[in-house]
Amino acid sequence: MKVKMKKNIFLIVLTLFLSSFSLVACGNSKNTAKQEANNSQQNVNSLFEKAQNLFDQDKYEDAYKIFKQLADQGDAKAQNALGNGYQHGFWGNVDFDNAIYWYNKAIEKNEPHAAYNLASLYEKGNGVKQDFDLAYAYYTLAKEFGLDVAQKKLLELDSKVVKENIRILKNGDNIQIAIDDPSSKWEIMDEEDYLKKNGR
Repeated sequence: MKVKMKKNIFLIVLTLFLSSFSLVACGNSKNTAKQEANNSQQNVNSLFEKAQNLFDQDKYEDAYKIFKQLADQGDAKAQNALGNGYQHGFWGNVDFDNAIYWYNKAIEKNEPHAAYNLASLYEKGNGVKQDFDLAYAYYTLAKEFGLDVAQKKLLELDSKVVKENIRILKNGDNIQIAIDDPSSKWEIMDEEDYLKKNGR
């Protein structure tokens, strides 16, 4: 009986030791994953800062390469920087299509400056048809994303838009802006009239 008890105690102690070892190992792997994520983000921040410094030194081609690499990896600040560079011609010619593309990519990640920059394009009609409603919608997004300076623009545009016509729909990363046409009229018809009108 004593022998069995010693074996059981030994097994219990061994089990507790192995359990605590595996908990430490799991904890270490979680810490390692967090450290890797932090290191990765620090690396992204470091590369972004390097690109920004190159840009500030008028080394646009070198800055572009780093911004593009980061943007392709999904970094919203780099996507906004690319859009800004295309808008102002730092990457060659002014290219509003690419500017809008990169601003929209950054907006998908809630980058406030990209929303502000795109709003500005619509407000001024630079590279796009001037549209105060869309400008207002994008300034609203910029404010919602944390850029308080957008509030001033919202106040400036307040008298130029019908806010009831502007809808911002968010579903996860998907953002849709809908502008209702106030000149269009709603028609109420029953199914039979609808089918006749649509040739069915």
